[in-house]
Amino acid sequence: FLRMYLSPAYPWSTVSALLLAEVPLLVVWARRLDGWPDSGTTVGIFGYLAALILSLSAAMIDSPKILLLVSLTVAAVLYVLSSTEKRVAFLYGAAASLYLASVQITSVANWDTQATPLLLLTTGLLLYGLGVIEQVSKRSEALRYSGLVGPFAGAFIGLGADHQMGSVLALAAGAGLWFAEAKRQASSVMQEIAAGILVLSFNWYLNVSGIIQAQAYTLPWAAYSAILGYRRRNLPGEGFDGFIAVALGFLTIPLAGQALADNGQGYGLLLILEALALVFLGMAIKYRLVTYWGIVTLVGEVLYQMRDFFYALPKYLISAALGVALLAVAIVLLQRRKSD
Repeated sequence: FLRMYLSPAYPWSTVSALLLAEVPLLVVWARRLDGWPDSGTTVGIFGYLAALILSLSAAMIDSPKILLLVSLTVAAVLYVLSSTEKRVAFLYGAAASLYLASVQITSVANWDTQATPLLLLTTGLLLYGLGVIEQVSKRSEALRYSGLVGPFAGAFIGLGADHQMGSVLALAAGAGLWFAEAKRQASSVMQEIAAGILVLSFNWYLNVSGIIQAQAYTLPWAAYSAILGYRRRNLPGEGFDGFIAVALGFLTIPLAGQALADNGQGYGLLLILEALALVFLGMAIKYRLVTYWGIVTLVGEVLYQMRDFFYALPKYLISAALGVALLAVAIVLLQRRKSD
């Protein structure tokens, strides 16, 4: 801030460089303080962290090129300090500074802004790779977690952009990194979340590609829900049935909605074939939910396709048929109650 009182004033790039040069002096001074580095309240740590933050602030005011250089320098300094000072938290600061540097590359190199998600993705892969080869568990964890941020940050930046394919790739790669971390931690829930993110990225890809067919979006979710249910087939509770019902809903409800349209005869035929397949599948695997879902879907669609025929029938005949049907159902229920 003394720059505002100097005449002639130093450039902000010079102020940033001076603050960086001050960091080693502050580190040496901090080491000489009593209780360092065991004392968490030592003022030295606030000194050189403040110098790094002010250096970044001065570089932001100057230009993207200076900010790129300073961000890379700050990332390197924090990475070294995380090892020498035995403070894993500095790795998160180093990662943040490295991400800040990667964002500046598009401005410095005059690249299209759609390259930013890919740069963040590349930085995230680099950090995660460093975390994999790191021997110290805490440092490895910090680097891997920092690496997971990059792909998802790249995907978020692409929301609403004109060109989103880079963000789609970043989200898909983020799902892959998440799955790798889930396998590393042997977490089945994290693996399932990663698979869901991958399906979401596929839906995003379809949208970017201009695909408007509803089944292209819902069928992957049907398969995903069915897999979630299958993984829970031997667990107590009704989670298995719930996920299978969701899968069946994704499979049939969107198609039924299209079949209800005025020109939906083709979708109606496809829905009938789909319902028949569910009936045969449910009977083959002896799973009533699938069988009944197929029967209800089949009957409902057949009746809807025959609506013109039913409208032409006399109203008294329709009422009589419904009455006989209800009576038959009541008789069947009474017979079952007596047998029980």
